[in-house]
Amino acid sequence: MREELSGIADAIEQRSLPETAEQLFGRMWDITDQVFVGQETFIIDFKDAVPTDFSKGFGASIIRLALAFHNTYGGIIVFGVQDDDFAPVGLSAKLDVEAFNDVLTDATGSTIECLCREYRLKGSEHRIQAMLVPRRGVAKPVRLQRKLDKYSAGTVWIRDRHSAREATESHLSMLYSDRLDLSRNLLGDLHRSVHESLPPSPATMDEFIGRKDLLEELWSWFVLGTKPRLYLHGPGGSGKSTLAYEFSRQVAERGSQVAFANGSNLDYVIYISGKESELNPYNAAEQPFSLRQFDSAITQFQAILVDSGVRTKEEARALDEESLLLALSELFATYSGLIVIDDVDALSRRGKDTGEESLLFACMGAARRTRILYTLRYPPPSALASSVKVPELEATGEFPQFIAACTSQFFRTNDSSLLPSAAESKKLAEATSRLPLLIETVIGLRKVCGTFDGALEQFDSKGGEEARRYLYQREYDRLGSTGRAREVLAALLLLDEAVTFSVLKRILNIPDTIVLDALGECGSVFLSTKDTSRGEAQYQLATPARPFIANVSSGLNLFPVIKRRVELFLAEDAIYTPEESAFIVQLDRLIRERRFKDVIDNFEARNRHDPITANPKVQALAGQAYSNLGPDFRTRARECFKAAHELQYHDIFMARAWFHVENSAEYGNREAIAVCEKVLAQRKLSSRHRAEFKSKLASCYLEEARRARNISRERAVEYFGKSIDAYLSALWIGRSVRELDEEQTLRWLSVPSLAFIEILGSDVEPFFSLLEGLVERGHDIHEEGAKVLLQALRRSSAGHDDKARGKLSGLMRRTVQRLTQHATKKGDLPGFDLLVETLSLTQQRLTPARNPRSG
Repeated sequence: MREELSGIADAIEQRSLPETAEQLFGRMWDITDQVFVGQETFIIDFKDAVPTDFSKGFGASIIRLALAFHNTYGGIIVFGVQDDDFAPVGLSAKLDVEAFNDVLTDATGSTIECLCREYRLKGSEHRIQAMLVPRRGVAKPVRLQRKLDKYSAGTVWIRDRHSAREATESHLSMLYSDRLDLSRNLLGDLHRSVHESLPPSPATMDEFIGRKDLLEELWSWFVLGTKPRLYLHGPGGSGKSTLAYEFSRQVAERGSQVAFANGSNLDYVIYISGKESELNPYNAAEQPFSLRQFDSAITQFQAILVDSGVRTKEEARALDEESLLLALSELFATYSGLIVIDDVDALSRRGKDTGEESLLFACMGAARRTRILYTLRYPPPSALASSVKVPELEATGEFPQFIAACTSQFFRTNDSSLLPSAAESKKLAEATSRLPLLIETVIGLRKVCGTFDGALEQFDSKGGEEARRYLYQREYDRLGSTGRAREVLAALLLLDEAVTFSVLKRILNIPDTIVLDALGECGSVFLSTKDTSRGEAQYQLATPARPFIANVSSGLNLFPVIKRRVELFLAEDAIYTPEESAFIVQLDRLIRERRFKDVIDNFEARNRHDPITANPKVQALAGQAYSNLGPDFRTRARECFKAAHELQYHDIFMARAWFHVENSAEYGNREAIAVCEKVLAQRKLSSRHRAEFKSKLASCYLEEARRARNISRERAVEYFGKSIDAYLSALWIGRSVRELDEEQTLRWLSVPSLAFIEILGSDVEPFFSLLEGLVERGHDIHEEGAKVLLQALRRSSAGHDDKARGKLSGLMRRTVQRLTQHATKKGDLPGFDLLVETLSLTQQRLTPARNPRSG
């Protein structure tokens, strides 16, 4: 360090300002020329004025400067000195250091105690103020928590020579070092050796691009975190290995200056890999990974001992597993280190022990601080809280930077004309999902094809096959062959658009939990997700995975069935193939002849992989046959009906058979109600069939009310009301349908109406609420149906005394008023008019005559 800075450095180290200017500035102050001879540098800055408002302009810039000093080596800000010629100009005001500290705390959430002192320079009439900004200890870098003037929230500043700058990824190693000895840090005097064993970088690119946030998260975990291990996970080609290597390189480079919160120092950094193969982006070919160091937990332990320098290769190979673990425990007890284990899932993919638990136990029981960083493609199921996802390149910063670096390296020139246009960049982003490895592959093809469009076309076809197989084959093999994940991928391929969970379930006709498990298996490797405006997740194949999935899905046994189901689902009016039509005619004839067993024999003779079985009409006919074979076949009938319904097939004969299956079950009417609701939800349902299923729905509600009668009066009242409402709807819808027996429906309506009045007893308020609710339908009440309700009301036990009659009269008055308001708005409504007239007359009879007042 320059001698003139020694007083400044001592003040920062001691966190106090000396009494005299001579002690602080020493030879920096030239008494003869009345100027400071030392220039602004890492630990000192001159300002000619004192800020009074710290929220904007000059005052905000001083906040920024103080944070830069605090994050780096600490520093002294001298007020009253010009920063161009370093001549003192004196103070026009004094800095309010307490207010300044309050603003620092408010802006950052951290307590930073700056000190301030006024000095008179020897031989000068001017007075100056020096503010000492303390150096940050072993803690996270301090950043703005809110916007300050033009400075954005989240910004971290560092002091770089004579200026404050926003920290980049290149500054992270300094930010997380001890920053105790400025001369050692500036000169790179690594007086304390750190053992390192790093192979050549696995990256194809010479320059490491971006990933600042991820690198900072790794530094924070390594220096300050309490978790002994961390997992970097992400899809193939996302740059996990490159990121882990860059981090280990930074740690090794700054190793002598890394200090942990417990006061210990770093002793070694090693990087070992279990990667089996790699992709060469220059020729887009997969090749064996020549730097692989382990293929089992045993060889992994051996590699750690050898690369850490505590055992030779021969010594490590001579140890059995127990002895290896004992040697590792001794290593962790004696030295602090960083161990990077790349591609550890190369073991788990083959069902081998990964050694993770053994290393974790050895770390946790050790006296020194060891941290293990793993890379793998899928999130670790047993350690999600200790995992960090490595995503695609960030769109506006990292992506264009990476393209520029790739182009420069591959073409060995910085000619900007070789860079893609905005439109080409958009296509490149979509084709590669901004995965570094795929970007490299496309730019490699660009050298051969001459244009980006040609490269992308080649990449989508043969040119990208090796890259896609490298990225996706091992993950596809990992998907359980007995599960449904591969079917989900095939369905998404055929749908060719983002779809919701419910659509997938309908296409595949499998239970919710199985679809969810399959989506979880596919994960971020194969899928991209987005949310709809209603907050519902939509799933789509990741664009780079599409050609690979198209290639492998064609070999699935069920692919023809899935393909046909998708075609039928997407078609507004599906056109059946000749073979489908012939089979449907055959089954339909057998149904009419009531040869149900023959229908089932023909249906089950078809292989489940036969696309004809995906036809919803075929499923509906099979379901009808099963439903007529007795209770033992209800489950199969239900499966067929659901399969047809999921593909939006509607048929009244299927609907009736499905209702019969559910209505005759022993476990209640809930499923039968659901069937009615599905049928009634059809937009093109005729009035006749709509009235029919309204009546069926009403009968289900009536049965539910009877079941609930002895269990819950409240639920019974609810279901009796729903039954009455549904029967009234059936009457209104079917009033002009000749095929319906109106008298029969009226008799059905009288059953829940009388039961409703009976269960209500003297408290008939729910009955009148039901009448008032009828106006919300937007149409009149069936006149004969209204008579049935009024006849039931006459059977009520309400109004047995004066008080009860008064209450009943009040209810009738309220209902008459509400019905009258509705009738006035809507015009001719004979049904409601009947209710109003009858209730009005009854209410008048219930109201006692007033005695005339005596004169």
